[in-house]
Amino acid sequence: MSFTRTSILFATADEAETDAMRQMLAEVPELEASLAQTSSYRTVLEALRAEKYDLYFVDTDLASHSVAKAHELLEIIKASRLDTAPPMLFLRANAVSVSNKSSTSAKSTSFDFNALLNDPYIDLVPKRDFTRAMITRSIRHARRHARERIALQHKIAYEQLLNDILSTFVNTEASNLPEGISFALEALGSFVSADRCYVWLLSSDSREFRKTYQWCSDLEESPVAPGATVAVSEIPWLSHQIRAGRNVVLASMNDLPPVARRERQAFLETNVQAIISVPLIKRGQVIGFIGAANTLGERPWTADDISLFRIIGRVFVNALERKSVSDELQASEMRFRGVTESMDQGVVLLDDRR
Repeated sequence: MSFTRTSILFATADEAETDAMRQMLAEVPELEASLAQTSSYRTVLEALRAEKYDLYFVDTDLASHSVAKAHELLEIIKASRLDTAPPMLFLRANAVSVSNKSSTSAKSTSFDFNALLNDPYIDLVPKRDFTRAMITRSIRHARRHARERIALQHKIAYEQLLNDILSTFVNTEASNLPEGISFALEALGSFVSADRCYVWLLSSDSREFRKTYQWCSDLEESPVAPGATVAVSEIPWLSHQIRAGRNVVLASMNDLPPVARRERQAFLETNVQAIISVPLIKRGQVIGFIGAANTLGERPWTADDISLFRIIGRVFVNALERKSVSDELQASEMRFRGVTESMDQGVVLLDDRR
């Protein structure tokens, strides 16, 4: 499925019509459509289950010998409503099957395909109306519909990703924070199709960034391992942007300003071709940044990508603050225990309020 190219499955036993459609698509290249043909109804069902094509033209007589197969088609279409809008489906029928449901010819199909007409993505078309103009309109409509489908699928996946990450941190103890952040970075990096995803934290004296957490794709191995540090002075432009609370979004290295000479060299040495970096802000102060990089090519980052990094960045900041408080409490308890254990006499705590 693609924003630009419409994939079509033509289910018919009529080779001449298939050849005619191929010729038409070749003569109108601006339709940007690809055509596959089958005479197997089972292939249609499997393709629908896998959401393999954007547009289907299916002859009803392919299923006339099997009531079960036709009902299976209906069930697949109903099931696909649960998550995403399905592809567009045109059922090609003889005119008598469409215009006269009570006729002998209509009954001979053993299945009333007119029952599917209440579905907004399905249309029953007389074969005589299967014209060049109708096909062209259908392809253009399918292209718009495919964009809507992809946008809806992206929204569902986006919300599921956030739900999974938020649930992870709600149920994660402070001591297990590294595992939680590693899971989130992998989920985030995979969702935005990045090669690397990481967190860099600013040192207490604000002189350097330390790579604290990192995820790399299976095909990628970062030359900068977790624990590595980079001085703020070595990446002055990037450091200035982050410490000023600004996002750094580069679809390619051509987006770097001329002043970012050191950053350009650093990215060249680590094979970075596109990055996104979003500041981590705690109580108004920048404590680091969360980001991702692509090494295999340029990558335009979307507004949704930036929003996603901001949201997950806030989750990380809250989790890191919880861990800091937990660590301080543990350290305090250990100090107190050390004091009491080193004393020869007991310690009594008095409450002056009683």
